[in-house]
Amino acid sequence: MAEKIDVLNSFGEKTWDILDRDTIHKLGKWHRGIRVFILNDKNQVLLQQRSANKESYPNIWDLSAAGHVESGSTSIDTAIREVSEELGLTITRDELNYLGTHTDSDNISENFIGNAFYDIFFVQKNVDITTLTLQPDEVSNVKWLPFSELVDLVNSDHPEYIIDLIEIAMLSKKLNYASTRPTCE
Repeated sequence: MAEKIDVLNSFGEKTWDILDRDTIHKLGKWHRGIRVFILNDKNQVLLQQRSANKESYPNIWDLSAAGHVESGSTSIDTAIREVSEELGLTITRDELNYLGTHTDSDNISENFIGNAFYDIFFVQKNVDITTLTLQPDEVSNVKWLPFSELVDLVNSDHPEYIIDLIEIAMLSKKLNYASTRPTCE
């Protein structure tokens, strides 16, 4: 069954139209998504490598989990669901820390235009990655990466990583990582 997603206007407000995921992207309609950082007590970020079968950014390293907010759902419920589906990891509402929302407009191809309001969350949790159950059509691999290294990779616009500079800045600010805040050069 195709995901049904609420269409938003350019201010992030529901238009009360609902479209399937493919149509939303084909038409470039605004919609809501979530992105989740998982950090351990060593200040490492859990990253996922997107499946080779993904329409957008195959084989590229991304945040711990991400997804579309389906019609009738909330960003919090979606974050919990996506972490469970993609990683086989259970998290609770109390573990989610909201960092903020940012917009992103990305013309990936003629039939895939990503116009989204992303609600960004982080979870502080120690996870043994060997116990995770990855969703093969979404995720091919996971790894821990020190946050400072991730900042350097994002600042250098490394082609194997699609994490947004704004997301890194949000997490840096929340965790008071003044020495590892990204630069905007």
